[in-house]
Amino acid sequence: MAAENNMGSYFKGRFTGLFKQTKKKYKGNIVFSDIQWIHIKIEDCVMIENFDALSHRTGDYWYSRVIKSKNGFNPFKKTTDIFIPKRANEYYSGDLKNVLIKNLKINHEKTYFLHKDWQEASGDIFFQIVVPEVKKKKIIEEKNIVYQTKNIPSLSSKDSSSLGPKFINPTLTPSDDYFGGVNIIPQQSPLILNKTTSSNSWLKSFGRVFTFLIYLLIGLFLWKYFRSLIYVFLFFAFLSGIGFLLRRFSFLLLIGAVAFIGFIAYYLYQNSKGEIPDDLNPVKTRNGKIKIFPPKPEDGQRNIMSSEKEINWFDFINYSYIAKYKTSENDYSSSVEQQKKFKESMNNYSSSTEFFTRFYNSLYRMDDEKINQVAKIFSDSAIKKNMNPLQTAEMVVTFIQEIPYYLVHEESCEKAISSGNDFLVTYHREGKPCLPNISGGVQSPYEFLHNLKGDCDTRSLLGYSILSKLNISSSVWVSDLYGHSILGIAVPTGHGLYKEINGVKHYGVELTAKGYRIGMVSPEQARPNNWDITLHN
Repeated sequence: MAAENNMGSYFKGRFTGLFKQTKKKYKGNIVFSDIQWIHIKIEDCVMIENFDALSHRTGDYWYSRVIKSKNGFNPFKKTTDIFIPKRANEYYSGDLKNVLIKNLKINHEKTYFLHKDWQEASGDIFFQIVVPEVKKKKIIEEKNIVYQTKNIPSLSSKDSSSLGPKFINPTLTPSDDYFGGVNIIPQQSPLILNKTTSSNSWLKSFGRVFTFLIYLLIGLFLWKYFRSLIYVFLFFAFLSGIGFLLRRFSFLLLIGAVAFIGFIAYYLYQNSKGEIPDDLNPVKTRNGKIKIFPPKPEDGQRNIMSSEKEINWFDFINYSYIAKYKTSENDYSSSVEQQKKFKESMNNYSSSTEFFTRFYNSLYRMDDEKINQVAKIFSDSAIKKNMNPLQTAEMVVTFIQEIPYYLVHEESCEKAISSGNDFLVTYHREGKPCLPNISGGVQSPYEFLHNLKGDCDTRSLLGYSILSKLNISSSVWVSDLYGHSILGIAVPTGHGLYKEINGVKHYGVELTAKGYRIGMVSPEQARPNNWDITLHN
């Protein structure tokens, strides 16, 4: 025990504390070795000398080499809330070494703690508070006297002024002012410091740089392969930084540093919120079949031609569906003519978002009644299969994704090629299908159901129209930066790209290709701030 006593002076006091058992509780017994202390309050402390803890470990006792204090943040170690009152507004809350508890009494009557497994106990406590080796940080030379600051365990105070000059008193002894404060030890002759060699200084600097690079590499690795974990890494890095600043800098500088770190964290959050992981790939779904039958006269009405469509498709878990419906040539022509009038009337708008909002809304209202037949197919299927909103929305999404992609142009396909747009030039050079001379470059929901030719905004508008009739909140998004449009759906997927509309998360979904589940878009288009909302219900 001699080695233990050299670590610091021993103190004796009376304590009251809360504890819990860390292992499986034995019925009717308390196993002292399994106790973890939650809170310890120590009173009536006195310093004792020549205390041999080993000789007192007899009978019923509890011993630990150290009880770590909660004064500081360490999620990887068991800590205890330690409270040793000193004066009116002052108390010690640091670690305790070589703790010996005797005469332990458990209060079985008190049961109103925060946790049902906590119990109250009291008894005698013996402990050490360790004075670290003198750290040669601050040398004040005044009138041939050198005062050296010793790092005594931390003093917490409700009044920050209590940490001020009143504790700098050369006449204090460790026993007078041990629980906090600063002991200044007068030296009769100037203290000669051993200068740190340049090699040691270089090694320390290299170590700091190397540690920083290791953390940087870990952060980059997580960002590339496990992006969801980067926020946990940044959280602990933030806490470590706060702890470092608390030890090193003044309160005002700490506030400024916290504000700066908070700004960086907010910027990262706003620019990455709702991103999908890079490794979240589209789902492999089975191929369906699409049949379009030749137009024929309606029964008894030779001047009204209609055509029947039959679409068979599979959802993300390979449930099969079939939709059979008819569209009228007359109703299709009527929608085309009305759409031209809408486009001609739209002369005054301040932005492309405003234009699309007004134009999409006109097309949606124009065909609202015309798509009832198709909407009923989805409604009946959802009721028959007892589907929830998420399953119903996925049924609609996979239906639209099954329809082959057609690029829709407001003018001729040749003029689109001459515009110089890389995507358009590549698309047409590969001989992919194109639908020219469509007002506004978008088909209305009924037009799309009639000829089954549509690109991004045509598909998004149809999805929005069908989901509206199924009472599922949805939205149409556009992006000038991406030159693209997607559908947003307010169902609880819990992952992927989303934007909040009136406090509700609408998850974006790509409709121009198969396998994209709700919340999934191309990784390069996963920045929520680059999308604008046009329609929403």
